[in-house]
Amino acid sequence: MAVAALLLQSGASLVITSAAIAIGLFVFKYLHYLSPTNEVIQKDQASLQQEANGFPEKFYNYWDALRLWKLVNENRARDLQEAFNLLETQHFQEDQLAAQEEIKSLQADIAANAHATAVNSGIAAVSSTISALNSRK
Repeated sequence: MAVAALLLQSGASLVITSAAIAIGLFVFKYLHYLSPTNEVIQKDQASLQQEANGFPEKFYNYWDALRLWKLVNENRARDLQEAFNLLETQHFQEDQLAAQEEIKSLQADIAANAHATAVNSGIAAVSSTISALNSRK
């Protein structure tokens, strides 16, 4: 009790009053602004999660999302489902082109190796012929 009386006499009442006002304002802000906003955020997150269930996980990257948006925006697809199908077709075609390029590269390597082998065997044949002629003399 003596401590409280001493605090009141030394001007602590201003500090206590200010602290009470600050705490009151914080509680008011929380109850009227933060709490309702948190509820809205939770509802929106639940709604977003439900809507995301129809979105294929393989398109969960910025590049594919941009491509889907462009397909719909450029009227190449009427809705998101059609854009999914079109993008899957594009991915398949890109994979096929990449496989063809790899096969073409392998064929070029094989052809270059076959040519080098033919040249080397021709050189070896000429060399053995020259050796045979030199050994006859």
